Parts: sequence; C-alpha cells; structure tokens
Amino acid sequence: MATNYENKAINDYRALLGKTVLLSRVSGYKGTDSEEVQLKSPKEFKICETNIDDVLHYNDSWIDPYYNVEPLGDYPELQEMRSFWCFGKGYNTETGEVSSGDVD
Repeated sequence: MATNYENKAINDYRALLGKTVLLSRVSGYKGTDSEEVQLKSPKEFKICETNIDDVLHYNDSWIDPYYNVEPLGDYPELQEMRSFWCFGKGYNTETGEVSSGDVD
C-alpha cells in the first residue's frame, strides 16, 4: 500500500504526464555516461510515460522521482545525447520537507 508521500509523488507525475514544461536543467546519456546539462535558457520538454519505480525512486529518506522527458526542439546543448529525464518534486518521508526538483 502506498504511503501518503508516495501518493503525492504519483499524483504530481500524473498531473504532468503529457504536458509541456520548461526546464533549465535536464539529464540524459551521452554514449554510456549520464550527464546533467544546465541549459542556457529554459527549453520546452514533454513529460513522457515513466516507470513507476522511477517515480517512486527512494534516496535514503527521500522520494526522489524522475520523469522521462522528450525535447520539443533541436537544442544545441543536447547534441549527441539521448534518453532524457528530469527530477520531480521530492518528499522527505521522515521530516515532510519538500524539494522543488526541476519542474515548477
């Protein structure tokens, strides 16, 4: 059974699924290495279907979700990269603290 914080993370993801968001930071793969890219200016991405295990990704006491995203343009900063993702709002399951993630 999902916890209250897991339900919040799932609801956040469902509210964004299929929507266009502006991101200033995105992660992806270049070759076999993952890279985080700080974009020169916010760019449009679509939130895509994401495995529930990624939405409910735990990092110690934090639910630290990440979402698959698709760039909606040809952005020079992302050349030679693939399989993009961004971080959603995070929840500390012990303190109730919330982190903003990459999506406003």
